[in-house]
Formats: sequence, structure tokens, C-alpha cells
Amino acid sequence: MRENPSLSVFRLWAAVAWADGAVVEAEAQQYQSLLDYAGLGDAERTTARGFLEHKIELDLGALAVEPKARENVYETAVRMAAADHEYVLQELLVLSRLQAALNIDDQRAREIEASVGSA
Repeated sequence: MRENPSLSVFRLWAAVAWADGAVVEAEAQQYQSLLDYAGLGDAERTTARGFLEHKIELDLGALAVEPKARENVYETAVRMAAADHEYVLQELLVLSRLQAALNIDDQRAREIEASVGSA
């Protein structure tokens, strides 16, 4: 059975949080805030919370994002990577792979990243 598309997005956001090897409090809080506003059922919320308990690798094969949501998904991933106020190489590599998978061109990705940096 295919994973709920919303749950697959939470999986990728967790992978961004885990990219540097640890989920810090700021990342966990941001992730929880996203969960608070998501339209997930109780079982899916529990599953999504579990993504922060054990390291999640970025799995772009399971990613199902509507074209109109791609930039928002990428922006939120950038915010997740920036939650601890520093980018490390592993996070940048994950974001680069995600950008390509979401078919976001370099110029638009830099615009999104700049808007997150100024927020």
C-alpha cells in the first residue's frame, strides 16, 4: 500500500532534520508545529512523530508531491534545515537532492532560500 502523500512529506522533513545526524530541539519544535496544523489522523500523527525517534534517510522514490505544493514543501525543508541557525554540508546535499526531485530551478530555489534567511 502506498503511503499517504502528507505522511511522505513529513518523512522527508524528518530526513532534513536528521541530515546532520541529530534532531535538535528547534527542529523538533518546528516539526511538531507542522504536525499540529496537518490534517493527519491519529495513527498517521503517531507514525510521523516516530520519524524523529530514529534516523530517517531521504527517500525520494517514495515522495509524492503535487506540482502546486512543491515550492511550499521545499521552503519548509529549508526552514527545517535552518531551524538551528546553521547549515552543514549534509543538509545542503539533502536540500540539493530535494530541489532536483521537486523540479525547482536553481534561481527559484535561491529565492526561496533567501526568503527563509531573511524571515
